Amino acid sequence: MEPINYLIQVDNFNINEFIFYWNYCNQPMSLLLMKPNTIGLTAIKVTVRTQEDADFIVKIKQRIGCKIYEYDENLQIKKN
Repeated sequence: MEPINYLIQVDNFNINEFIFYWNYCNQPMSLLLMKPNTIGLTAIKVTVRTQEDADFIVKIKQRIGCKIYEYDENLQIKKN
């Protein structure tokens, strides 16, 4: 699987659930937490390299309703 970069937008009230589920799933990938320009949100930068990583992304979106954006090497959001 070719690596895919994602930014995950999580409401600050759900960040603890995100981290809990990430730990529960044996920390399938590295996370980089970033402060976005929008108050009340946290941005999480991840790179999906395996099917296990991709499964985690799908499950976390279903679980907490976060928004997920694919981005390129210049941190520009890709159009789907």
